[in-house]
Amino acid sequence: MSFLGRKREVAALENALAAERALHPVYAGAAWKERAARPFMEKRKGLYFVGKRAPLEAQLGEFLEAAGAALGDSLVARARVSGWRDALSLVLSR
Repeated sequence: MSFLGRKREVAALENALAAERALHPVYAGAAWKERAARPFMEKRKGLYFVGKRAPLEAQLGEFLEAAGAALGDSLVARARVSGWRDALSLVLSR
């Protein structure tokens, strides 16, 4: 897929993924996420998760399920945490 006019953004994503044990949230509009970020991540090892308007517990559960699948770690997928800080710490520790 061509990322017309997005060379700088794609280079930033490449650099971010080259860092060992890195966490790089990407805030972007729907078009960028669907046309660039999702296809970019499909061919790479990493976690692609899109937040949505939902109760905190539901979002945390979905995030940990996705993270557990990406990490191949069923304990992460089933973990229960009290907030985003705990969820991110758990994922980064694995």
